[in-house]
Formats: sequence, C-alpha cells, structure tokens
Amino acid sequence: AREYWYRNNYEAAIIFYKLCIEYSKWNPELADAYLMLARCYWQTQRGEEARQACLKAININPDFAEALHFMSEMHYEPWAHKWKEFARLAKNANVLFQR
Repeated sequence: AREYWYRNNYEAAIIFYKLCIEYSKWNPELADAYLMLARCYWQTQRGEEARQACLKAININPDFAEALHFMSEMHYEPWAHKWKEFARLAKNANVLFQR
C-alpha cells in the first residue's frame, strides 16, 4: 500500500490499506493504516471518507499527533483550530511511524 501511495496510485493504495486493516491486529499498525487510507481518500476528493478513516485512527490512538494534525487540515474554522490544539498536546505514544 505504501509503495502505491509513494507512486501516487491512490486507488491501488486504498485497496491494500483496506486489506491491511482487515488483517492487522496490532493497534499502532491499524491506526497508521487508517491514517494513510484517509490520506488516499483525501487525494481522490473523497473528503467525508477521509475524515471518517482519520477519525478511526484517532479512536484507536487518541495520542496520534499526525492523525490529529491531518484532521485539522481537513476542516475549516473553528474546528481546524481545535484539532490543531489536540495535535499540539499529543505525545505520540504507541505510534508506528513518526513522520
């Protein structure tokens, strides 16, 4: 999935991130897959699906700063500011990658 993401083949990446989500049992991996799925949806102009996938990443790990920051990018004010504040407070505990 990540290779497809790097090559900007978002539709293929979506398929493989969904497979990862289906089979993964480790929460840091699941949260990262949901975040990357959200990024793929966002790139393919599917904003509501992107926000839902990102919210799933946050539900798995509320301390996931990158997911919280991405949620702020997908919202307008006043919600963007609130998500940015959550991201600022996040400690990134149990995160698979820190990009």
